[in-house]
Amino acid sequence: MSYCTYEGFTVLAKNFLNLEDHILFDEVKKLFENGRVEVTRADVAERLMPRTSHEKDNRTPCLEKVIEFMKREKRKR
Repeated sequence: MSYCTYEGFTVLAKNFLNLEDHILFDEVKKLFENGRVEVTRADVAERLMPRTSHEKDNRTPCLEKVIEFMKREKRKR
């Protein structure tokens, strides 16, 4: 199975949220680099998709969902 990388995450963030940079990208990068988190691109994409008008206007909640998911997956290992 192919797991997502930080580079893959940035492509997904650009595609789903039209973001090339955000203050939370650093935290995501640290989780990928230091945490050895194994999440698929599909798992990340699912959490990046805005589901409410608030998430469409303010993309931070989508990024926070990715971070929380990655932390949960890290604890499982």
